[in-house]
Amino acid sequence: MPCLPGIVDRCAAAPIVSKHMLQLVRMILCVCAVGAPWLLTSGCGDEPLGPIGVSPTPTRTPSATITPTATATPRVLSSAEVLEPGAYGVGVTTTTFEDRSRGTMQNGSAPASPSRRLVTEIWYPTDAGESDDPQRDAPLADERRPFPLIMYSHGFMSFRTEGAMLARHLASHGYIVASPDFPLSNFNTPGGPTTADVPEQPGDVSFLIDELLARSADSSDEWFGAVDTERMGATGLSLGGLTTLLVTFHVSLHDAAFAPPHRLHRLVVFLPRPSTTLCRCR
Repeated sequence: MPCLPGIVDRCAAAPIVSKHMLQLVRMILCVCAVGAPWLLTSGCGDEPLGPIGVSPTPTRTPSATITPTATATPRVLSSAEVLEPGAYGVGVTTTTFEDRSRGTMQNGSAPASPSRRLVTEIWYPTDAGESDDPQRDAPLADERRPFPLIMYSHGFMSFRTEGAMLARHLASHGYIVASPDFPLSNFNTPGGPTTADVPEQPGDVSFLIDELLARSADSSDEWFGAVDTERMGATGLSLGGLTTLLVTFHVSLHDAAFAPPHRLHRLVVFLPRPSTTLCRCR
C-alpha cells in the first residue's frame, strides 16, 4: 500500500509554528507538505502557490506549433480523505540514543553532562492487524521498504509524544516518525526547561538521523532497509518549529540531509489563525 497520495522524492521541511496543538487535520496538511507539497502549493520551482488541497495544473511545453493543451481538473481533498487512516498497522517503540560527541550544559542545580541523552519515540508501519491501537515493539513491515522518515521536534516544556496522534496517522500511511525528548527543553528537564539549549537541538535531530540511517544500513539489524535516504523530512510544533527551521536552513546548524541543492524542496509554515497563511521559501 503506498503512502499518502503523491509522495515525492526528497522531501520538504514543514514546521508547525503555534503555541498550542493544532487540530489533526491542520497538522496532517502541514506534514503533507513534507511528502506531497502540491496539497498546499501549485507545483515546484517558481510557480505560484495554489489553495490548500488543490492539485497542481500541468504547465504547457513550448512548441513550434501552438496546439490546445489538456489540463487536469484541480481536485480539493476533503477533510474525510485527509483523516482517513492508511492500510498499515502502527508500531511504536522507545529507544534511548546517546550522543557522546556533544555535551549537555549545566542547568540550574542540574550538573553538566559530557554527552546528550535522547529518549526517542518511534512510530512506524507494521503489517495490518486486528487492533487499531499502536502495537508496542511490533515488527516493522517488510512490504514496500524503505519508508520515508519524518523527524518531529516537540515544543517548549513538552515531550516526545506530543505529536503522537499525527505520528500514528502518518505511520498508518507508511511513514517512520521519530521524536526525541530534547535534553533541556522537555517538560521533565532536571533543573527546569530552558530555551538556552535550543542551538544544540538541530544537532540532536542530525544525530538521530545518522543513527537511524546506520541501523537501516546494518544487515544484522531488524531495521535493515527501513529508511529511504531520498525521502526524509522534518516538522515541529512551536519551539520545535524553530528547531526545524534551524536544522533545515541555518547556515551552520543545518543537517546535511537537508542541504542544497536538492534535498529540501519546500518550507511551509502554518500560523494559528483561521486565515492561515502559507509561506514558501527556497
